[in-house]
Amino acid sequence: MKTDDVPRVSRWSRIWAAIRVRPTFVLVFIPLSILYISTATLSSHNHIDPLTNALTGWHLGMTGSVVMPEHAAATADDQYGNVAWIVETEHGPVSHYPPGAAALTAPLYRLSGEPMTDWYVQGLNRPDAEAILFPLPSGAPAAITAALATAAAMGLLAAAIPYAGVSKMVAVGAGYVAGLGTTMWSTASDALWQHGPASLWLALGIYFAARSHLWWAGFSFGAAIITRPPTALIAAAIGLTIAWSQRSVLPAVKVAAGSLVGLGGLLWYNWWLWGRLTVTGGYGSGFTEQLTSADSSSFLENLAMGLVDPSHGLLVYSPFLVVLVPGLRAGWRRLPDWGRGAAIGAALYLLVQFKANRSSGGSGFLGYRYPLEALVSAGALLTLAYVQWVMDRPFVRRLFWGCVGIALLLQINWKLVLIPMEGRTSR
Repeated sequence: MKTDDVPRVSRWSRIWAAIRVRPTFVLVFIPLSILYISTATLSSHNHIDPLTNALTGWHLGMTGSVVMPEHAAATADDQYGNVAWIVETEHGPVSHYPPGAAALTAPLYRLSGEPMTDWYVQGLNRPDAEAILFPLPSGAPAAITAALATAAAMGLLAAAIPYAGVSKMVAVGAGYVAGLGTTMWSTASDALWQHGPASLWLALGIYFAARSHLWWAGFSFGAAIITRPPTALIAAAIGLTIAWSQRSVLPAVKVAAGSLVGLGGLLWYNWWLWGRLTVTGGYGSGFTEQLTSADSSSFLENLAMGLVDPSHGLLVYSPFLVVLVPGLRAGWRRLPDWGRGAAIGAALYLLVQFKANRSSGGSGFLGYRYPLEALVSAGALLTLAYVQWVMDRPFVRRLFWGCVGIALLLQINWKLVLIPMEGRTSR
């Protein structure tokens, strides 16, 4: 072998070492993929949020453009947010969402090659508005994308957790609790919301950060940002916390480099569509105004509702989280720097979500959805809380798994018993 070939072999070896699949990932990903796909909404579009992402995904896959000229009727004043979240730009009608989720499903739409079918659609948000001609693509590629992305996120979460000093068996269990005891199953994996794809990229970034592959982590976080922009808070928290722990600015630079690629791509996309550098894009200024508002009372009320409201509270639909609270302090003490950064980012993300948006996240789905990315980011902390507080206490352990059972029964009841409602609406 020539001496000049050695660096090349070494370089590819390092790349393979960074991306190779772990058994822990496979043990979670494959069973959840089968379950998620078998219970996903494949034959129809049951909510305008994932429908909008699916429409963009079809156009990207079939035409290479995010512009949807066939859906101009949905931009009328009496139709906006009624059938889909589509807005008019100088380039034509487009989704008001960032393009990340749609880009993930575009290849599947291209492979399927199915044309859209003309439907007359009447939304439920404004029942007085007349039905409009509205071509619809198959829902299957988008739903399969959501199912696979969510299952992969749970697998990557399980693969990252052992780097926090937890056994692989416990990590696999954490992946299943997260995948079946939260609305990852009922909502994120069911249709192409932003949550499944964003959780995938977040979990991948955390996995790379846990293994000290910070350049790769940064690019993964960049993909999360172009899917769901507030995840930039999690990327920043992880990079800065590792930098602080190591007393070096280099970790923050590595994470920021890839993250800024995603943020820059989002800014360019919004500038191309709306002629201004903005993160919120088609959402307008409403969320920014709420975020910067000095009204703390409404924020605290919104936060409380997001946690304990009977219809969408995080702790109501995943009550096992309450049992973990006493173990958070002990878990924090054992967290490595990347895990602490992820936990801090989860808290920041959750606070921003409840400050800038309504706590419910809309209707037409089970429980909550805004906290999902935060749960992924806090996965290592929550698992260590289980190890430190729950695992060796028989009564607390029974209480915890009883609460997991309640959460699971709620998911099963929604997915397998209740009849899906057509025309679900949300913000």
